[in-house]
Amino acid sequence: MFNKLRNIALVFIASSCALFAQDDAILVLDSLTRQPIEFVHVILKDKVTGKQFVTTTNIHGKADNQAVNPSDLILSFVGYEVKKTTILPNKKYVFTLTQGSMGLDEVVVTGQYAPVSEANSVYKIKLLSDEQIQNRGAVTLNQVLNDQLNVRITQDNVVGSGMTIQGLGDNNLKILLDGVPITGRLDGKIDLSQINLENIERIEIVEGPMSVMYGSNSLAGTINLITKKAKKNQTNYGGKFYYESVGVYNADGWLNLGGKNDIGKFTFGRNFFDGWDPIDTGRAKQWNQKEQYFGNAAYDHDFKTWKLGYMVDGLWEQVKDKGDRRSEYSNYAFDDWYTTTRLINTLKADINSIDKYNLNILGSYTMYERSKVRYNRDLVNLTQEPTSNPTDHDTTNINSIMMRSVLSSGYDGKLNYQIGLDFNWENITGGRVLGTPEIGDYALFTNLKWELTKQFTIQPALRFAYNTNYTAPVVPSINFQYKHEHNWQVRLSYAQGFRAPSLKELYLEFVDANHNILGNPNLEPENSRHLHAFFSWNHNYDNVHQLKIEPSLFYNDIDNMINLTQIQGTYFTYLNVDNYTTFGGKVEVNYAIHPDFDFKFGYSHIAYSNRLYDEVGGDKFLYSPEFSASFNYWRANKKFRFNVFYKYNGAIPTFRAGDNGDAIQVLLPAYNTMDVTASYSFWKNKLTVSGGAKNLFDVTNLGITNGSGGVHSGDNFVVSWGRSYFLSLKFSFL
Repeated sequence: MFNKLRNIALVFIASSCALFAQDDAILVLDSLTRQPIEFVHVILKDKVTGKQFVTTTNIHGKADNQAVNPSDLILSFVGYEVKKTTILPNKKYVFTLTQGSMGLDEVVVTGQYAPVSEANSVYKIKLLSDEQIQNRGAVTLNQVLNDQLNVRITQDNVVGSGMTIQGLGDNNLKILLDGVPITGRLDGKIDLSQINLENIERIEIVEGPMSVMYGSNSLAGTINLITKKAKKNQTNYGGKFYYESVGVYNADGWLNLGGKNDIGKFTFGRNFFDGWDPIDTGRAKQWNQKEQYFGNAAYDHDFKTWKLGYMVDGLWEQVKDKGDRRSEYSNYAFDDWYTTTRLINTLKADINSIDKYNLNILGSYTMYERSKVRYNRDLVNLTQEPTSNPTDHDTTNINSIMMRSVLSSGYDGKLNYQIGLDFNWENITGGRVLGTPEIGDYALFTNLKWELTKQFTIQPALRFAYNTNYTAPVVPSINFQYKHEHNWQVRLSYAQGFRAPSLKELYLEFVDANHNILGNPNLEPENSRHLHAFFSWNHNYDNVHQLKIEPSLFYNDIDNMINLTQIQGTYFTYLNVDNYTTFGGKVEVNYAIHPDFDFKFGYSHIAYSNRLYDEVGGDKFLYSPEFSASFNYWRANKKFRFNVFYKYNGAIPTFRAGDNGDAIQVLLPAYNTMDVTASYSFWKNKLTVSGGAKNLFDVTNLGITNGSGGVHSGDNFVVSWGRSYFLSLKFSFL
């Protein structure tokens, strides 16, 4: 396949002809329109060996019949009923799916023995599919998460977009790319606006600790970004152009080359944002100019009994923080340029030749660099040069190595188990870090999945770790799941977590005329406890009207919470300040009114510890509500879609330093967001035009108020840039 690159046209013709000529294929059609359905999840489970094969149908609604022995087959796709049956090898099958299902059995992989349907996972995993990403008109991760319950997006002019989940911050959240941790935290957060979604097939969100499976930084939850995969015997290419009225100009493209045993994939793109300010009167803007180049290349080879793959994912970003003229009569301004480079190299092997066992090996090396350069800009001659003060410039380098190996037993028996080894090492160098510190975390973890009955499953787990800087405790967890046929189910979980302080929290040294922020090498690690109760009930009234209700409760308790604390004046350092607790609940309702549209809404209420309760009094807990709603409409053939997304973020009581240095209670104000999007596909779904409006309420900056309702010291809470309108064109050819 690859030696035919010099003649792409012939490859397209050959692969297309081969596709239509398949005799042992699975064809999936819409039961009403008899049209092929693309991207249907296909799960095959061998009845003899217990091994699983997972793929999706192509744009012609076809997938290979990979059965070697009689196999159980599950077909699922959002908006259709799930079909379950048994197939034989070397046979051709045609199946039809009935519209109306809410996608209850979508495939998930995070923390699993093997790819399973969401309903069969002992963890409650929220899935955001590529279809949902496209419906949102989302370009980066922060944009697709900003209407999710229990999730709050934060904005910072320098360190970018962060988030909290269940009231816990970025330091306690693990973000993965195909299971590999994404490196490069600033102020404890991974900049979500640096994570592009064009190459992402789906996003899997687990609320609550996954510390047994993924180690430190996963107390609040885990977000696993699953990349798109090329398919065997199929070649396709495409691209997308995106424009947004606030000055966003994006373009990207992809090429997938699939042979019999070799698969290659290439994705590349550029995002450009010209900057935005509520009052655009000068060079300085609240939202800085940003340019990104991103790319992804992957190669996989199938050796029949095992698979080997390599992927490299890269990002280059430059943010220009432009300053205003230094005085009325000056021709000069100071500009700060922040440049980020991240390169993730991943090697993986899936070995299924061991009888009734599966061995997954994953290794990665990540290079991260972020530099700041201050320029003295001549506004007349349009030239610039770096300033002479060395404290105006800084470069931080982070190198991380991860190796993970997991052996899983067969998947058919009532008693199955996993044994895993997890090695993580990281070092950091830079002008604002003392020395060249490093930290390692090496662990053995295991879990047991015991199906006591067809309805009841229990899964205990343990993690034994050695940390090079701290004594790591044994971390346990236990999960229960009870399923009553397909109508309702209950999940209960208890987990403990452990987070070692980051290298920056330990060794940061940021001292200049305006800052005096020092790390604290005497910090203690955080330890946590988490409880989660989840209930799900769904009912199909007539295969058209369907109702799904999902209430849940959670409780988080963290000892030795690490916080950046003001000591005096501009002097800040990291301290283990206190015990921190959050708890709350939410309920989400999904109602399919008609095969062509559904309505979703949800409500949550979160309680946060009042960290200054003993000092300033008031309530021991501070509370904040959230409400979200969405309306989704599509024609039966799914060529036309219309979506409305709304969220109310309630006010969050917190504390800030007053003018005299004392703590006063303030409110991060409540606000509403709403987006409206629409799309239409034509030319056999090869071209899709999308457009819509974002931030319809035009929420930008909100004044933080004190307890009496007055604005606090000119402080502002940044929500978003202003109301905007977008238009995109996406094309894909086989």
